[in-house]
Amino acid sequence: MRIRLKPKSNRPVLLGLLILALACGSNTTPGLEGSYGFDTLAFVQRSHPGFSVSLLAPDLFLPGGRAVVLKPAAATGEIFELSGLSEGDVIGLDVAPDGERIVFSARMAEFDSHHLLEMDLDFVLSGETCIKEDGDLGLACRQLTFGPADDTRPFYLADGRVGFVRSHPWGPVDFQGRGRARVLHAVEADGSRVSRLEYGPGHALGARPMRDGTVSLVRATQTNGILRFVPLRIDPAGAEAHLIAGSDMPSSALALNAQIDDQGRVLAACIPSAGTFQAGTLCAQEADGNFVAALSGIADGDGCSPDGRLQHPVPLGEERYLVSYAKTPNGCLTSEDEIRGLLPDFGLAVLDTALAARYPLFSDPDKDELFAKPVKEHALLDPGVTPPARPEGSCAEGGVLLQGLVTNPEIVAVRVLEGISGAEAPFSMELGGRSQGAYCTGQQGSVQLATVENVASGRGYKLRSPSQVPLKVQMLDRYGATQSQDTLWWGAGSCAVRGAPEGLESLSTTELLDRPEYQRGFDFRRDIQPILNRSCVANGCHDSETAAGAYVDFSNRLRGLDMHDAASGRATVAYNNLMAVDRRRDSHTGVVLEQSDIYVTPGSAKDSRLAQRLGVPCRLGNCAAGDWAAWGVPAGFVHPLDQAAFEALVTQGLLTAPSNEDRWLIVDWIDAGAAFYGRGATP
Repeated sequence: MRIRLKPKSNRPVLLGLLILALACGSNTTPGLEGSYGFDTLAFVQRSHPGFSVSLLAPDLFLPGGRAVVLKPAAATGEIFELSGLSEGDVIGLDVAPDGERIVFSARMAEFDSHHLLEMDLDFVLSGETCIKEDGDLGLACRQLTFGPADDTRPFYLADGRVGFVRSHPWGPVDFQGRGRARVLHAVEADGSRVSRLEYGPGHALGARPMRDGTVSLVRATQTNGILRFVPLRIDPAGAEAHLIAGSDMPSSALALNAQIDDQGRVLAACIPSAGTFQAGTLCAQEADGNFVAALSGIADGDGCSPDGRLQHPVPLGEERYLVSYAKTPNGCLTSEDEIRGLLPDFGLAVLDTALAARYPLFSDPDKDELFAKPVKEHALLDPGVTPPARPEGSCAEGGVLLQGLVTNPEIVAVRVLEGISGAEAPFSMELGGRSQGAYCTGQQGSVQLATVENVASGRGYKLRSPSQVPLKVQMLDRYGATQSQDTLWWGAGSCAVRGAPEGLESLSTTELLDRPEYQRGFDFRRDIQPILNRSCVANGCHDSETAAGAYVDFSNRLRGLDMHDAASGRATVAYNNLMAVDRRRDSHTGVVLEQSDIYVTPGSAKDSRLAQRLGVPCRLGNCAAGDWAAWGVPAGFVHPLDQAAFEALVTQGLLTAPSNEDRWLIVDWIDAGAAFYGRGATP
């Protein structure tokens, strides 16, 4: 039995919009007719959230969400329901380049997860069912993703796949250690082979395809305790590594859902990371990569002023943009409205930035209208641009080729770190640690990852490392300590290339593929704790009775260091104390005003008090006798604070002076992220 879909009745709303349109001399909305080539809009309707949430918070389940079309695309148009959901929810929607298919993310019930569905628009509009009343799929739709993960915010890629954001309950943890990080993925057009498109920690926010074939996004991560929002462009085919596309963004204005308009400008919605119901103002990217407001002159109460709130801008040409804008009874939502507790209603409108005008398009006072897209045939790439070749089967060597020139004369070696997954994360990271745990991959010794000769001759390097994993490149000095490194974790598919080849043609490639003999893991109990036991833990030194130390914290208290090996939670007393962070908070709000790593700075041994106090001798390149790191203690000091007392303990056989190998192992462990355990280690 075929059921004809009936338009939803919105007579009070449509009547008001019709009167407004007639007052302007037309019964259609300006900007949505003639040369624009479409007369139908697809979008999502969701229930109003009861409160504003952070962009980093888990998605709310709002029953009553659905995918719909407005036909004709004007204030006098009628709404046709597409999805057929009754108690489910929808987050995200996109229209295929052929204009005949729509992909959206649907969740059937609260106990379910969001999955991607693709519908045939003609089938639905002719009466075929997408989702039946019992939750099963009808003839008009097919499901693309399955499983316990939430798959949301889909978009079509130029190579035929569908990109989306996945938040998996067992997947990578976010930078706060809570799990369910939002990671960019893609699925084949037939629903097969879900693949990961990027490998950094934290959340992928506002991902959209660009007309040059890349995907723009903002990665929310954390470095040394500081929340960072980094704009990125990635190659979805994996042919090249992603690039940082500008300076870090302020948390008050993240440029999300970036698109390119007919003038070649990159437009986005600049949205605060918290508050304002995930809406912001229209902004444009300048030559320096920063975004500035692109919307001005619209009177408050009559449209979106520069401090108004909108999201999901879509360029329509001639400086007009389709947007979802947040209204309150006074007009467009402002931060002051939110403070007063006024809940917004998101409606659709066309903004004309040249005339500083807003033309209301559609608004249901009981729903929010979001993720609007014109239904028409369109191109995803600029003329003359072809999508990058998919690397499968096109490369005999595999892996990711890392290459580059070294300009700092202190650098003598290159190291690659491979991040561990959320399931293998160290305890401190699960509780909100400051950096991703990692383990080294590559041979140990002077040819640990890149031979000294590769860097010294021609000042360049070529490394082939594993693909499909999060990676970080570190530059080492002659003491084996990290002098500089990638600020972000990144990854790429097989055959990807990172770095320019100029000046490197004569260099051979060092193999770092993920073979067991090239792996190195760290286990704090197995590798580091024995060094502490024989060289630090003794009566009168760093044991539970004395806990010697000379660190003065922000409260002006002297803090000692207990390196005892007793269990403490899922780690040990020594590990928890070494990883401690000193924080000074506002006494009224509890906000952290300043913080400092006390003994260990994960990822940087030369900045860690533990390595500084131990001292580190030269180990790579041409090492002279007595050449110890300038950032540590000189060779003659086996203990910087109380050499005589330390030597007495050694003489009595209570302690053993740490060997050079011990010192180097501690440096490697810290520079690799100071994980409690990693691959190959025992929890």
